[in-house]
Amino acid sequence: MGILRSNVPSGRTASPATDDVSGDRATTCGGCSATYPDAAWASLSFIRQIEAAEIARSVLDWPAGVTIEVRRCANCGTSLARKRCTTASWFG
Repeated sequence: MGILRSNVPSGRTASPATDDVSGDRATTCGGCSATYPDAAWASLSFIRQIEAAEIARSVLDWPAGVTIEVRRCANCGTSLARKRCTTASWFG
């Protein structure tokens, strides 16, 4: 998996975006604190997938095969985001 470099000057040193959430951890809604383990995540309404190239415009050293999937909380409707590896199964 390659690394995409942002050309946005940030004044910070580059560090890879590799602090991925473990696949066995639930995603928690910031709006209502509902929790969604992996099995429940897939049942939430899909909003959009943000591609690696789009993310790399703002984030230094974003992994090329990692996207962000956005889904809607079933309880309160808040948008929830989770990293997704496009070349493998869910990992965070």
